Amino acid sequence: MSTPIKTVSLLPNRSKEASIKKALEIADILNQKGVTVKAPEWLSCKKQSGNVYKETDAIIVFGGDGTVLNTALPAACFNVPILSINTGKIGYLTALEENEFFDIDSFLAGNFDIERRMMIDCEIIRNGISVFGGTALNEVVVSKGSLSRMMYFRLYCGTKDYMEYRADAIIVSTPTGSTAYSMSAGGAVIDPSLDCIQVTPICPYTLSGARHMIFSPNSQIRINVTETNNSEAWLTEDGRYSYQLESGDDIILKRSQKEVSLIKLNTKSFCDILVTKLNG
Repeated sequence: MSTPIKTVSLLPNRSKEASIKKALEIADILNQKGVTVKAPEWLSCKKQSGNVYKETDAIIVFGGDGTVLNTALPAACFNVPILSINTGKIGYLTALEENEFFDIDSFLAGNFDIERRMMIDCEIIRNGISVFGGTALNEVVVSKGSLSRMMYFRLYCGTKDYMEYRADAIIVSTPTGSTAYSMSAGGAVIDPSLDCIQVTPICPYTLSGARHMIFSPNSQIRINVTETNNSEAWLTEDGRYSYQLESGDDIILKRSQKEVSLIKLNTKSFCDILVTKLNG
């Protein structure tokens, strides 16, 4: 990208002092350079009021991966790129560490690359009626409630009936989400420059069945909640939004038309980041 940045929105994690401190530091520098700064009302800096996602050239997020996930969908809706500075823990989605050099002049000149990350749309169909819809950057999880009982799922791709799972949960993730919950459950780690959909069961009761499966990005995945085994069941998006499920519900998952644009300032490869974060 080479278009100069003239308006920047700052979105720090309100619960982290380090995030707020870093945001105020960057706000002062941007204001000195004549850049229009937009920020939430509670952030005490010189700023322009209004929707932080509208009429802005870039969003700088201060926090960890959770803060990026909270910003992802509205930023994708307004097609605004995100630059993330890690003031959290792991920060797979962040472009810079808190104390890493940030060449603001180069950033404002538009000297950076954009990584586009696919998202997943999900919809819950109950008795032929759509009762919930949403979009996730990392993953959609279908899981049991507090009781220690397995659930029964049937997995379809298009019209093809693939298999039945007896498991605690099923994760449907993007390549971006492959280094999150899915990796902890034994799923494959996927380069985020690829586009695909991964299905990973959690604690499946099987000796020889498939552990995880990877489908083309244009596949339509359907998960039928065959039986909740008299326990609560939930659908959760990116660890943020939840909706209670019932036996017989169908969850339809497919590639979203929305994409998240992440700003990349350095030449670190996905493998470099993976090794650094896992060994850090």
